Amino acid sequence: MNNKERLKKLKELKIERRESGSFFKSADDCMIWIDNVAPLLKYDEDHYNNFLNHAKVVRITQLSAQTLMPHINSMVGIVNQAIIELENKIEIPGFKTVKKVWHDGFWGKVLVSVVAGIILIGITFLINRFIFSATNFQATKSQEMQQQAPASKQTNQGNPKTKRVNP
Repeated sequence: MNNKERLKKLKELKIERRESGSFFKSADDCMIWIDNVAPLLKYDEDHYNNFLNHAKVVRITQLSAQTLMPHINSMVGIVNQAIIELENKIEIPGFKTVKKVWHDGFWGKVLVSVVAGIILIGITFLINRFIFSATNFQATKSQEMQQQAPASKQTNQGNPKTKRVNP
């Protein structure tokens, strides 16, 4: 059921508040009204739960009218609030509604996906660059060390200052 249908049915079941007199012809009419209205309020959990809490009390038929009337008035108020909220939610033909959150729209999702992809590619590039440069650096250092070792042995052999004399 969409909001238009829900609104139409709630308006049909709407009860006008009165200073005096009963809202219903009988207790059965009240129970039928409750049974018809409650499912229409399921779209809003708060309205639905509040309505059912008051309905629990109203369903106790042994209570006096003085005890029941505040609960029935509250239920009528909940229905009136739901009608007003639904009237505000329904789109007016010819007018385009603005999305409340920019990233809920199609282009917002595309933008978020593209930006996330670019960030992931950048992070991957930097990680690969760092790892490869670190391994290349270590390989280059070890090659330099290996090249310097034989060269230093050759230069030390001909240098008389570095020769050790055994006593």
